Amino acid sequence: MAVSHDAVNRQVLAALCPDLGDPDSIPQDNGCFNTLEWRDEKWIVLAINEIPPVSDDTARLSGELFDDLGAEGGKVTVPPG
Repeated sequence: MAVSHDAVNRQVLAALCPDLGDPDSIPQDNGCFNTLEWRDEKWIVLAINEIPPVSDDTARLSGELFDDLGAEGGKVTVPPG
C-alpha cells in the first residue's frame, strides 16, 4: 500500500499504463484508491479512482466530528493555548 497526492498518483498511473492518456485527464477524487498488481515482472493497473463504501460507523463518526467542529454553518472559534 502507498498513500500519495492525486497529482503524484496521476503521474505514476500514466507511466505504468500509457493507455490511460494524459495524467491530467486521469480522475483521482479525494479519498479514492487505485488497484495495481505486480504480475509477470511489471505493474498492471486493475482499477482507478475507486471510492471505499461508507459504513454506518464511518457516517456516525463523521457526523460526530462535524458536530464537534461546530459545523452548523457558524464560525468555529479555537481558544488560545
